[in-house]
Amino acid sequence: MKTINPAFNRMGRSLIAYFILLTLFFVITASAFSQACHTTSPNPIICSGTVAETFSAGNGGFSTTGVMSYGAGYWSGTTSGNNNSYSYVIKSPSYYKGIYSIYNVRAGFLASVGNKATITTVTLEVVRASDNVVLGSCTPAAVNINDNLATGTTVCIGVYNTNIASYVMFYYRFTLNITNGIGAGVREVRFDNFSYGGDSNAPLPVELTFFTAKRSGYNVQLNWETALEQNNKGFEIQRKNEGAGEFENFAFVPAKSLFGNSSEKLSYSFTDINTSASNSHYRIRQVDLDGRYKFTEIRVVEGIKTKSQVLIYPNPSTNGDINVTFNTPDSKNIQLMDINGRVIRNWNSFTTQGLKLEKMKPGIYLLKINNNV
Repeated sequence: MKTINPAFNRMGRSLIAYFILLTLFFVITASAFSQACHTTSPNPIICSGTVAETFSAGNGGFSTTGVMSYGAGYWSGTTSGNNNSYSYVIKSPSYYKGIYSIYNVRAGFLASVGNKATITTVTLEVVRASDNVVLGSCTPAAVNINDNLATGTTVCIGVYNTNIASYVMFYYRFTLNITNGIGAGVREVRFDNFSYGGDSNAPLPVELTFFTAKRSGYNVQLNWETALEQNNKGFEIQRKNEGAGEFENFAFVPAKSLFGNSSEKLSYSFTDINTSASNSHYRIRQVDLDGRYKFTEIRVVEGIKTKSQVLIYPNPSTNGDINVTFNTPDSKNIQLMDINGRVIRNWNSFTTQGLKLEKMKPGIYLLKINNNV
């Protein structure tokens, strides 16, 4: 009596490895030229005057040191004493550098001061976010008429030769030096209506902490989280199946942040009903309110496979002939082995749904099948 033992009757799965090429930007820092780069009104050469953050919906991701605080739609600090000098430092959230005008950046704000407080100088620094290295700075010799900032003054400062490579993250840091006058009066200083000039600067749309895709039956669960959102409209969900040409948009998840801005962690999820038999590729396109966008990394989930079945007959065989039938034409590698695991015969990239084994010697055999798809 001759017996074939179908010890391996389930298709194996092949592994697909994805390699991501990382592009590294090397930045050599150098001192920027100190320039009298100032204006007291919106000026397209120095600062576009386009308000990027009004602080009406929150602190906009800004932070300060010293006695400044956020409230009532602006940042403010109140000091005390006569003829005392103070410094306020306010830091913007991270931005990235676009591909154009890679050495010049500019930014500004609306200053308001009390009748007993004077902003004597303003220093703007451009700081690389990864290691807090100052890439460029500018302290104008005078920031308005009579060398002092009056209330309601728009301050715009340009910084040149910053050595910021394209797409390097950086932030702005303003240092406001204030002197108090003598006598009773208001010693408050306000920082409001932050702006930056030109197309070279762009706010970081979303700081994504993770993005996952996982299949559970006919559902693919997508989960992602943001640590920071600025000017965020929402997320386009994109998918393509294995071998397809382009990604397709099939869903949109709006931003949870108020007016598109948040410095808190926000969690998102989306469930896709996916019955594809092949692998599916997912990515998310984050879209700004002004139309800018940014892609996440690609996540891959396996397709729904019909359970692989192998029919072996007659089993046992009485004449040494065995028929093997597969229920799919998927490419597969087949090994016929004896009871000791020695390979007797191989079939590579086998796509026919029927295999005939003839004139087998008496014994017990193992048939190992690995699916290539």
